Amino acid sequence: LRLGTGAFTLGWKIDSLTAPEDGKYALQLGPIRLRDSSSVLADAPRPTTPLIIYEYEASPFCRRVREIVNLLDLTVEYRPCPG
Repeated sequence: LRLGTGAFTLGWKIDSLTAPEDGKYALQLGPIRLRDSSSVLADAPRPTTPLIIYEYEASPFCRRVREIVNLLDLTVEYRPCPG
């Protein structure tokens, strides 16, 4: 998902088609490992602890938040909304 939607992120580019097995993020497609980056997102501050988001699965607003969280590659803990 990120590879396809990353093209809409400012400064997005593919870093490597044969990324090494170093434990960092890379999309593996058979023998090819793709690694992407964005010059804009690299300078953005990242949360030190995971964000906690309460969500309601059927809500279209929660769905939008989940999509943006995936685009920004944030570490998030989802919790079901009590009720």
